[in-house]
Amino acid sequence: MKIKNQIAYIYQAKRGRKRYNAQMSTTYILYMMLGSAFKKCIFASSSMEDRLKFEYMKMPVADQYETEDKIIDWMEKTIAIQACEEIWCKVFTYQEGGCIGIRFETYVGAIEVLVDENGDAFQRIKKETSRPQQ
Repeated sequence: MKIKNQIAYIYQAKRGRKRYNAQMSTTYILYMMLGSAFKKCIFASSSMEDRLKFEYMKMPVADQYETEDKIIDWMEKTIAIQACEEIWCKVFTYQEGGCIGIRFETYVGAIEVLVDENGDAFQRIKKETSRPQQ
């Protein structure tokens, strides 16, 4: 008996359409765009950098441009890019719940962004902690 007689058709992906991980693709775009604002940007894990780039390369060009435009807009509104031009940074990624965190560390502080499973990015804002009164 042939296997086709024993299964029910559910879904067939479109031929020629590459599937990509939006979360990893967006994380790579953040690394590229924000990292380019620094004098030098070093990824802490070359294997993770390669994995993120692999997913980015599968992303349709139209989606790449749309995501890049949104990130540039966010950078222009939020980050003093000129202040970063002479600073080196090191980039770390981590898992937090269902999100990928990407952290740009410098000697003056850090910029941290979380990317959820849909590829939506959120900047982590550090709250000022007050010191206890003595």
